[in-house]
Amino acid sequence: MRSSEEIREYFLDLLNSALPRLGMYGEEVVLDYFLSHLAFVDERDAELKAHMETLRTRGAFTSLGVGGAFTQHTHLPATGGEIGSVYAEIAFKMGYLNTDRVLDKNEFATLRSGLRGTCRSQNFNTADVAKEFGVPSWRSGTNPFYPWTYLYLCNDIDMGTIAFDFWNVVYYDEKTRKTCGKFGDLPVLRNIRIRGDNFGREFTFTPIGRKITKLD
Repeated sequence: MRSSEEIREYFLDLLNSALPRLGMYGEEVVLDYFLSHLAFVDERDAELKAHMETLRTRGAFTSLGVGGAFTQHTHLPATGGEIGSVYAEIAFKMGYLNTDRVLDKNEFATLRSGLRGTCRSQNFNTADVAKEFGVPSWRSGTNPFYPWTYLYLCNDIDMGTIAFDFWNVVYYDEKTRKTCGKFGDLPVLRNIRIRGDNFGREFTFTPIGRKITKLD
């Protein structure tokens, strides 16, 4: 029989595999499933319950889950990366998330400073954001013709999180006989989300993001 530590590692690997590529693992419920099992093994059920209640309180979790909250504010189907990024924040707080980089307080404050104004007036793609702000802490997306999400995390949890949601739509060009992206060769930044107490107020849309979501 496997030990509790082996079971823990099994679900930890599943969680980190599913977070950036939810479509390969099923619906949003699998993330709650993996987190719940980890919390059970670690005897942290109450902590996870509190995190989920915080999602509901801030409006990031509706009767249709996290995906429902995204659709409510973007008028688009929620992507796996968008949903995954919200659960990734919980996983990070509980020490379960594999990260590529964690910003210190000064780096995070510099990233956040003036970010809303910048994104309201400029359009970026995934390469632009990585060049301007550095490698994200966590990301979803590998296919350039589909949506991606970048998540930036701080070593001071109280500083919050910053997420960049990118959008693209795949199509096949009959003339060139190539798979293409409607918005170019890389996903374009649709909106940023700066963690707050009200999910709807976290969103700031780029110029092209307002057109994609038909807010203009």
